[in-house]
Amino acid sequence: MYRCFTARADALFELRDAVLCAGGPVRVLAGLSLVPWHRRGHCGLYDAVNSGRIEVARIRWSLAALPLPAWPDGRIRLGGSGWAWM
Repeated sequence: MYRCFTARADALFELRDAVLCAGGPVRVLAGLSLVPWHRRGHCGLYDAVNSGRIEVARIRWSLAALPLPAWPDGRIRLGGSGWAWM
């Protein structure tokens, strides 16, 4: 994932960690700077969002290259949620 960020990679990677470890929905971007895994201040967070670059083709390739989870008999294992969209 780190190699998919072409500009401000360190800050974007920390932002990704903060989003994944936030423990719930992110409603305010500046609130991510309070998550322990985001070591930069809110100015660094906004700079990463404004100046950072992501190579979308590399992310697509990386996700497509991941192996699909399968049952022992070879069938693809998919998961779903029973929660309704609101």
